[in-house]
Amino acid sequence: MSRTTFADRFRARAAETPIAYPTRWRMILAGEQLRAGRETVGRIASSLGYETEHAFNTAFKREMGIPPGRYARTARID
Repeated sequence: MSRTTFADRFRARAAETPIAYPTRWRMILAGEQLRAGRETVGRIASSLGYETEHAFNTAFKREMGIPPGRYARTARID
């Protein structure tokens, strides 16, 4: 199967691209860890495969709409 065919079929079933799907799941896992408050942002980033905290912060903000630090603070208040 070609890459294009795979991407088209994946998008038809999952309603997102093959790249977006694992990224979204990693951010969901990150959100759970941030809400738990047991790990630092840097450790969470590393555990999810990000080489730098900055790269994780950028990806998290793009996916979730707010930086991970603010997300953690807000989640702990609620």
